[in-house]
Amino acid sequence: MANVVGFATGRQWLGEQRGVDVAEHGATALPRLRLLSGTPHSSALKAAAMLGIGRAAIQRVATIGDSEAIDIAALSTALRESDAPTIIIANAGTVTTTAFDDIDAMATLAQKHGAWLHVDGAFGLFALLLPTHASRLKGLCRADSICGDAHKWLNVPYDCGFALTRHAEVQARVFRNSANYFFESGTLPDPFHFGPENSRRLRALPVWATLLAYGRSGIGDVIAECCACAASLGAWITAHPDLELLAPVSLNVVAFRLGDAVVAGRDEIDVTRRFLTAVAASGDLFLTPGALAGRCGVRAAFSNWRTAVGDDLPLIQRGIESGVEAIRGS
Repeated sequence: MANVVGFATGRQWLGEQRGVDVAEHGATALPRLRLLSGTPHSSALKAAAMLGIGRAAIQRVATIGDSEAIDIAALSTALRESDAPTIIIANAGTVTTTAFDDIDAMATLAQKHGAWLHVDGAFGLFALLLPTHASRLKGLCRADSICGDAHKWLNVPYDCGFALTRHAEVQARVFRNSANYFFESGTLPDPFHFGPENSRRLRALPVWATLLAYGRSGIGDVIAECCACAASLGAWITAHPDLELLAPVSLNVVAFRLGDAVVAGRDEIDVTRRFLTAVAASGDLFLTPGALAGRCGVRAAFSNWRTAVGDDLPLIQRGIESGVEAIRGS
């Protein structure tokens, strides 16, 4: 829903630059919209479908080598090729490798071509709290909209996404809900006029409580420990004879695959699926599928405040070993 809010606000803004009020007259009053991204998250495609923009409107721009980070030169070319109203989606931490796009360079291109810059910060936004990673978010303040997830590193309930924008008045024109029994938005923002839902529980309460309880330093400590776990697991996988990293570990996610000797000429997708099932059956950890550059793999994502290198890494290693042994014995 944070992506829905960002895209809807961006579409309204792009329309207003062309003298079109999309909220009043509908999306058909605006030329076909396009969204440019190197590695769009699945929720971006879903948001585009829900808004009537269409999944096909998301155009994938070339990335740098085998990474998930967008190629700025390719983005510049794509922007020059068409004057269609455009939303650029920048990633502040992709799902599989936590790659960060060059947000500052993308902001400069957006400004030059009259595009809307939307930053998907679901994984990496809170990396701002780490001095070693903060520079990867350079230019974030230039974004037109930002979406993020509190349910990861803030460890609050799952449906606590959030949307930020530099154009609150445009957002209100999209989501305004006027009736004679509602108050108009006053000095304090009223959720009635800034998001899709009229009725909702107080999702902000656990987020506020977490921020109040832990603060910048406490949340920063959680993030630092998660990154340390990922780095340690990555080093262990690098040294493991039956495992292979799909990408260098750069934040809190480890992407890896089973080695060729374990797969042994079998269907890699099927072997990986059975490996994940065996790991989950151990009861110690839960891993998810992952893929990079057409290669099938596994994701280990660290976000829980209770996970620590000293206490939990041996448990995680044993769980992965149990999965490898299950495949070897099958």
